[in-house]
Amino acid sequence: VNVTVFVSDVNDNVPMFEFPSYAIPVSESTPVGSSIFHVTANDLDATEIYSNVTYQLTADLNTSLLFSIELYTGVIRTEGLLDRELMGVHNLAITAYDISNFTHTTIVTVYVQDSNDNAPIFEQPTYAYSFHEDVSVGELVG
Repeated sequence: VNVTVFVSDVNDNVPMFEFPSYAIPVSESTPVGSSIFHVTANDLDATEIYSNVTYQLTADLNTSLLFSIELYTGVIRTEGLLDRELMGVHNLAITAYDISNFTHTTIVTVYVQDSNDNAPIFEQPTYAYSFHEDVSVGELVG
């Protein structure tokens, strides 16, 4: 007697990110809508329906409305203007989901890099100094 056994896959694996956290530098002059990073989580279930993963920005721990994530690709984009002088670091919690809502979360820390976007400001409108004409080069005069 020959017996054939068919083993069906069940959704028993959680989608997993490669790393528990990521750190990325992003210039404060990055245009709105720019792709700044791409996260990927893998689900080891054999059946495609169980191994498909979607992504969601589940917590924006210290900022709001500045970032988004594409549901099926994991591409993170800017949704607002970044300003290093206002907030230099943003911690984004990204959660991967499979069809049964098994989840795994990673943190993406965005370090906003400064751009030369602020003109110098003088403390007073004019400065006047008097000094002798024989002052040596490099000597402090004011």
